Amino acid sequence: MSQILDLFKHAHDDQLAIASDTFELTYKELIKRISEFEMPSCGIKVGLIADLNPTITICYFALLQKGKQVVLLNPKEPKNTRKNKLRELGISHVFSCDENGGLLFKTTSVKQKPHTDGIATYLFTSGSSGGEKIVALSIDNHILSAKGIVDHLDLTENSRYLITLPLSHVAGLSILYRCFMKGACALFTDSNKLYSSMSEKAITHVSLVSTQLTRLIKDWEKPIPSLKAILLGGSRTERTILEKAYHAKMPIYLSYGMSEMSSTITLKKIESIEQLDTSGFILPYRGLKISQDGEILTFGETLFKGYLNKATGLVEASKKAFPTKDIGSYSKDCGLIVKRRKDSMFISGGENIHPEEIEQHLYLLSGINNAVVTSIPNDEYGNITIAFIKTTKALNKDKLLAHLRKSLPGYKIPKHFLLWPEDLQAQMKVTKALRKKLSLYAYESLRKSEISS
Repeated sequence: MSQILDLFKHAHDDQLAIASDTFELTYKELIKRISEFEMPSCGIKVGLIADLNPTITICYFALLQKGKQVVLLNPKEPKNTRKNKLRELGISHVFSCDENGGLLFKTTSVKQKPHTDGIATYLFTSGSSGGEKIVALSIDNHILSAKGIVDHLDLTENSRYLITLPLSHVAGLSILYRCFMKGACALFTDSNKLYSSMSEKAITHVSLVSTQLTRLIKDWEKPIPSLKAILLGGSRTERTILEKAYHAKMPIYLSYGMSEMSSTITLKKIESIEQLDTSGFILPYRGLKISQDGEILTFGETLFKGYLNKATGLVEASKKAFPTKDIGSYSKDCGLIVKRRKDSMFISGGENIHPEEIEQHLYLLSGINNAVVTSIPNDEYGNITIAFIKTTKALNKDKLLAHLRKSLPGYKIPKHFLLWPEDLQAQMKVTKALRKKLSLYAYESLRKSEISS
């Protein structure tokens, strides 16, 4: 794929391309490593374990340069789960990189199925309305996605973009394309110490999800002189969180995006508190419209090629419009307003409960790393609200209740607080499938406690 090296054509040879606390490469060195990359003979479709380190950049782009289609794998996923996925997809070679960018690989005995031309990357995405899907993206998808946003973010050759999001997700992977298109530096460092890392490394850009922003607010001391943009994506962020960020003088860019559109679709820098409800305006190479029932539909040149079906191969996406299952509105004055998911709300005691609102208030409490709100059936209320939390410090129910009662009416307060299941991995994005899984877990846990009491 000659397009890969073309991506670097605006970069200066001696400018830093990728860096961490212990590793760095200039653009000249990175291009040389990609061009000289050696690999064994293997099928067209290969797996790459996408650890969050700079050497993965070498492996990923070198594999594309060799004409491979790269299936990006979550490094935190259980090995047996990963192994089963690879077997079902017919992938014979799985790659990872050591700390110096060396290639590590192992093979399986399965036979590979015929490939589909034009695909560069396969990404597993947890479908908001159900199970996991595999999104197929082309090089053009990646490049046009980056081309349509870099100038809006004021990304230049002097920029330093901190990568805190998984490279197995489109939100993390897209940062590499943006940086390389403008000759900027993609920087990897300790994402658990966001504020200190951003200050010490003179970070200019960072992409965060709402949970990371909430944690950053807690550590925020004063504006960081170098910082130009905090691109906020992922699930919807509660307004109270955004107000805190705005008053702290954080350079917040609100956005709306998804894997099926190769990342960001709309964008807006927040310049007044009245703009906190927008998700921004449509970017170049993308299209957006609202259906008669209020659903957001997307289309354009960044629209994915289709889903990879494990049994039959690629199922091509519609060229007309992609239904997002988000409800919203769009206007030339306000841009995109995302109101809610079609499928997350539930009713308790006659009141509409939106889980996202409660989750954001839980994240304001120090010590909470993950929070997901769901419901279980109840004879009296129809449904009752359950909150699952993952903490770094001891939190009792009284503290949780006292915290939530400061900002939420009584009917929105969860009836039960449960600790995050030890055998369930926390996810960057809360999906319908995850809420359903936690709901079943809550039902069984509470039923057992009632029987034993």
